[in-house]
Amino acid sequence: MNQFEELSEQIEAMQRELNNERFLELRIYRRDAYIYQLSSTVNHSIACWLSENHVPLRTLIDRGRNFMQEAPEGPSRYGWGAYYDLAKTYFDTMEAALNILKKD
Repeated sequence: MNQFEELSEQIEAMQRELNNERFLELRIYRRDAYIYQLSSTVNHSIACWLSENHVPLRTLIDRGRNFMQEAPEGPSRYGWGAYYDLAKTYFDTMEAALNILKKD
């Protein structure tokens, strides 16, 4: 298994985890919830990854990172930390995979 395939397996596992029931209390699927902006970006990136449309992925990664920087977790955003940590790792891993594709 090459490095891209290893990263792809990690990405797929994180994609399932990012939509895990444990995050439902954050209301990630509700458009009126502020965190929806991040979960929507994550789910758009999942769709692009699965369809092998890699062109928009860097834009989506930047959008997700910007959201987390502009809306950091805090007392009023209870429970966001675990989702943010996973999303950060997901974006970092996806970017590493894209960098490998770019080299090929």
